[in-house]
Amino acid sequence: MLSRRDTIAEALAQFSSIGSGGRPVPDLGDQSLADQVVVLIEDGMASSADLPETQRQESLELLLDAAIRLRRSLA
Repeated sequence: MLSRRDTIAEALAQFSSIGSGGRPVPDLGDQSLADQVVVLIEDGMASSADLPETQRQESLELLLDAAIRLRRSLA
């Protein structure tokens, strides 16, 4: 079983792979985890804005699903 920190780090990497070109997510410590999640989701939303509607919707659904899985994993 993953620790809470590992679970969040894994989710951050997933958010990055969906909407930020898979760029590495720096380990900024626990103080900024929520900020990192928000930034990566915002990046994903922004990068999907130029996609055709079907691809945009798919990308946003992937981000939402990843966020829901993170929330459930930490509950």
